[in-house]
Amino acid sequence: MGKQSGFLQRERQHRKLLMEINQHVERQRCMDCFQIALRRKGYSYNKIKELTDLWMQTVEEFAGAFHGGKNPEADYLRVKMDEALAEFISPHQEFVPFPKRYPDLREIRPDGTLGD
Repeated sequence: MGKQSGFLQRERQHRKLLMEINQHVERQRCMDCFQIALRRKGYSYNKIKELTDLWMQTVEEFAGAFHGGKNPEADYLRVKMDEALAEFISPHQEFVPFPKRYPDLREIRPDGTLGD
């Protein structure tokens, strides 16, 4: 691969930054709504804090599942995520596996470009 122009490098950095900002905003939005829903169900501050901390640990635990592409760690974490969800969902309804839950997920390369 030849040398890339400064413009293309800046464009990739800009897209990567926008993606990181979007991820942060989406995570905060989900956390805010999760906490509001728990409060509406009558949970106390301490219980909401405990569940929020557990939620954040779980988000971090499975973050690698979303790295996409041909990544053995991502594949392993996707299987583990499916197993954890299927354990309590399958007895009550049809379980939807990772690829069908995230059909638009594609590899995001370190340089910010999208793979196949």
